[in-house]
Amino acid sequence: MGRALPDLRDGLKPVHRRILFAMHELGLRPSGGYRKCARVVGEVLGKFHPHGDLSVYEALVRMAQDFVMQAPLVSGHGNFGSLDNDPPAAMRYTECKLAALASAALLADVDLPGTVDFADNFDGNEREPVILPARLPLLLVNGAQGIAVGMATNVPPHNLGELCAALDEMLDHRIRGEGTDVSEGRLLELVPAPDFPTGGLIMGLEGAAKLFSEGRGSVVLRAKTSFETLASRGGRGQAREAIVVHEVPYQCNKASLLERIAELVNDKKLLGVADLRDESDRDGVRVVIELKRDAVPAVVLNNLFQKTPLQTSFPGNFLALRHGGTVPGRFTLSEALCEFLDFRFETVRRRALTKRASASQRAHVVEGLLLAIGQIDGVISIIRKEPSRAAARARLMSPEPPLQGLSFNQSEAVLGLQLGRLTSLDEVALVQEKETLAKDMAYWTQVLEDDASAWVEIRDETKVLKEKFAVPRRSKIELGESSGKLAEEDLIDNSRSVIVVTKAGYIKRMPLDTGDFSESQGRGTRGKAGAKLSGAAKTDAYSDEVRHFVACKDHDSLLFVSKQGRVHGVKAWQVPLASRTAKGVPLPTLLPFLSREMSDMVAVLPLESQSKAQNVFAEENTEETGGDGDDLDEAEGEAVEAEAEGEAVEGEVLLPGDPSSSSKYLVMVTKLGWIKRTPLEAFLSSAATFGKRGLGAITLGAGDEVRWARVCETTGKAGEDMGDEEKGAEGKAEEGSVDFVVLGTRAGYATRFELSDAQVRPTGRSSRGVRALKLREGDEIADMDVIPAEVAADPAADLLVVTRGGMGKRVALSDFGAKRRGGLGMIATKFKANKGGKAFEDGDGLACLRACFEADEIMLSTTSGVIVRQKVGNIPRQGRAATGVRVQRLDERATITEVALVPEAAE
Repeated sequence: MGRALPDLRDGLKPVHRRILFAMHELGLRPSGGYRKCARVVGEVLGKFHPHGDLSVYEALVRMAQDFVMQAPLVSGHGNFGSLDNDPPAAMRYTECKLAALASAALLADVDLPGTVDFADNFDGNEREPVILPARLPLLLVNGAQGIAVGMATNVPPHNLGELCAALDEMLDHRIRGEGTDVSEGRLLELVPAPDFPTGGLIMGLEGAAKLFSEGRGSVVLRAKTSFETLASRGGRGQAREAIVVHEVPYQCNKASLLERIAELVNDKKLLGVADLRDESDRDGVRVVIELKRDAVPAVVLNNLFQKTPLQTSFPGNFLALRHGGTVPGRFTLSEALCEFLDFRFETVRRRALTKRASASQRAHVVEGLLLAIGQIDGVISIIRKEPSRAAARARLMSPEPPLQGLSFNQSEAVLGLQLGRLTSLDEVALVQEKETLAKDMAYWTQVLEDDASAWVEIRDETKVLKEKFAVPRRSKIELGESSGKLAEEDLIDNSRSVIVVTKAGYIKRMPLDTGDFSESQGRGTRGKAGAKLSGAAKTDAYSDEVRHFVACKDHDSLLFVSKQGRVHGVKAWQVPLASRTAKGVPLPTLLPFLSREMSDMVAVLPLESQSKAQNVFAEENTEETGGDGDDLDEAEGEAVEAEAEGEAVEGEVLLPGDPSSSSKYLVMVTKLGWIKRTPLEAFLSSAATFGKRGLGAITLGAGDEVRWARVCETTGKAGEDMGDEEKGAEGKAEEGSVDFVVLGTRAGYATRFELSDAQVRPTGRSSRGVRALKLREGDEIADMDVIPAEVAADPAADLLVVTRGGMGKRVALSDFGAKRRGGLGMIATKFKANKGGKAFEDGDGLACLRACFEADEIMLSTTSGVIVRQKVGNIPRQGRAATGVRVQRLDERATITEVALVPEAAE
């Protein structure tokens, strides 16, 4: 067991420790010359390690390989192997000496008596160190592998500079007397993950965090690659795309990797590869995988990650000899650093004791020399009179004048004085040496008696080694990648799409970059059928109709909000693609809602792919939220407002958070005119949102229901409370940056106010909200939209007003000044008596409000499933009292249901 597992203190197995000590004894210093490896192996075998020469040589070679060790301890000269698993040359051909790090961090104090324990070798003729006085935790720096009886260790290498930073943090705690309690989170900030000498990419921090906290975990490694365009050979033909591998995962055999890729290509299991070349040289790795002209580089690369060692998993297992090198045990990162510091503290104390004793002995001798020089004539007379050296020494040690009894050591030093040292200059040097020795003794005494001084000594040594040997991190960390597993999303382009949801509960996704809706149409045209609805177009009414129409990107997340105030989540790419004439798939195939909610969806909200939601979709455990998402915080539950007319009770519980920080919120408006703003984090951080039944988002009054939902963002301090006067074109407070909400009523009125703490302060999921606006008799809210702060501040911004009858116009956003919530609103549009000569039972009414710019594109959808895409610039800008122009020609009894802005194309 002792031969197979490393010691946690110096990070070495006995064979490595003996090799380094033997090289130290041979004088193979970093500043000296190289010596044949066979000479070192012979020294180790003859004095310390009575085993086979091959095992010793393999251990020596490993300590010299820079693709195995993060910080090699042996400097090699010759062939010591390669990434292609080439064997090293025979020991008679290779040469070696100690590396600078080994000399400075392992062997600097080994010659000081008492610093570390020594033991007899196998035959009792030599003494070898039981442990080396390591100044750095080299077990973590270089890692280790070993298999003992019933146990194994596999410690990955780490970055020396990061480990020194962690040690410095822990030492500061000890110096200040705060103990050793450095939080696990802080350690993960300083040492986020292992650092492998071959570089590569570490996919996420989840595996590393588990390894550091539990002592066991898997770290996913991926090769560092890039796409390059290669010129055609001979200057003929078209250029080809290629995948170039610059760094391979740790312990990846490059030759075996190339064989595996070639095998997959020959077996037709890897498509799109035209040629494979290894262009690696002494400057680094370069493997060129040339692709066929019709291949998609990203798809081929993902297949390479899945099927070849270009992506591997390092199974870490922190196991070593602990508690003085006697007991094997698993350890965490914190335990490893603490145990190393305890060992280092003991070593520094033992070194201080040795150095203080040495300084005390020298000070005693110097004192005798100074006394002898002061009485030099008498000393010379005594020496000349005595017949022998022993007699002279005895006379100097006697209590008689002139020296009155020197010690044995002092007498020997006096007898060894040369005549040249009797000058006054030498006497001054001795006085200075005496003062220096007194300071040294005082310092080492302080180190022995004061713990803080010892910790300062350790910290200073660590900083010196960090400045000299620390190197930048080689393995880059890819944040946002929890496991490195390739999902279906990795093979899907982040294209623009449109999501269509019908009243009957069918949903589908249609592409916008290709297909029937890839180009704009003229204003006033009928458009194209975008959904196959149940029922016939010529009947009195449709049995199904388009309810939601959202433009997004395929990697975006979608939040579904129901009338009952529940929130569900799904990825946009998970919605099946379908043609414009297809019906789609039933919504429960994506989200197993309650059946009564299938036709009660009031909003579908796209969230950009960089949203935190993308890390939540993989969570299937809903135990934290009670499984069905019904559980609410107790504090929030106590804040549910009493049913009352007018304003909400002023006792709503605000969610914790810094109001000056940037955050996103879910804004909901109800049928009876209530509005609430809840941090989006309350939904994205809960697995229940993306579980089977969703998450409750609002408490509704009797007869009320959610009708609209949007996402807004507030940055900085909330705006001040507003008066009834307009605040100007920007309509925002001086401090901070807040979004606005605009509400439109069926009768054509609109109001706009801030989504700030002063107007609509953020509340928990259980609250009801506050009154948004007062409705005129017979009127109702028709639509709402959130206006980002930067859009509100732009004088070129417009508010697109579209009626149910297909009329539309652009109104300058500045015409709708910011008001206080709770008002009646101002005129947004007028209506014609009918819509294109087709009688409509209750006349025309406002359908949609959207903030936009002239360069934007929109898509309009009708209840009959007809979709038209057109440019906003084709719709004229008019005043608030104008009726607008026709933006879409409607089928009989069809009305406009939704207007969606087309997202910008990816660069």
